[in-house]
Amino acid sequence: MVSSGSLATALGVSVGRAIARKIKNIPGNIWVFLSDGELQEGVTWESLQLASSQRLKNINIIVDVNGMQVDGQMAQLMPIEPIVDKFEAFGWNAIEIDGNNLEAIRIACLAAKNSNLPTAIICRTKPWLGFSFLKNRWDNNKLHFIRLTDVERQDLISEIKSL
Repeated sequence: MVSSGSLATALGVSVGRAIARKIKNIPGNIWVFLSDGELQEGVTWESLQLASSQRLKNINIIVDVNGMQVDGQMAQLMPIEPIVDKFEAFGWNAIEIDGNNLEAIRIACLAAKNSNLPTAIICRTKPWLGFSFLKNRWDNNKLHFIRLTDVERQDLISEIKSL
């Protein structure tokens, strides 16, 4: 396991591990979880290009595309769309899904295992889904770091109890 946060180095480390597995003929896939904010880093794209050039079908990425990074909404700060087209241009199999749909994630993961290319599962998510009071945070660019107020904590408890 590698945790790197916004520096986006986990993908590079994971590509290195996928190359090692390929050379040593070790079975299994490497899965990497990224956010759309990490797609703003150059090292991410270098890693994607290396994985494609090495034909690493044993590496897969799940990208949480929620449109938000620490400083606000991606579209307002540094747009990165069209994400799917970029992955495909770098030689990746790109599967775009509703990232809030667990069944869609399961099906995409199965498709990734059967691909002859490295695969990126582009999960379009709404981080406030299921917690209606958080939608206001999105509108005010304050959804990245969630610290609940007392009122929001009570709203959360109420919403959970109603499930």
